Amino acid sequence: MDISHFISLIMIPKAKELKLISIYLYICDIFDSRLKGTCQRFSNNSNPDFTDQEVITIYLYAMNIE
Repeated sequence: MDISHFISLIMIPKAKELKLISIYLYICDIFDSRLKGTCQRFSNNSNPDFTDQEVITIYLYAMNIE
């Protein structure tokens, strides 16, 4: 699932859109290099709607907006 799909569905200012994308790319880089083995959701859902990277991005973006 590509995060740009969600961005196009939501009307947000360009600066915030770029911030969201930069957070997502940073999280993907860190997650793949260091966090994959130590940071994962414990769920009985074998096919989640969101990746772990997307969940972390949403959380950090929301914290940044507040």
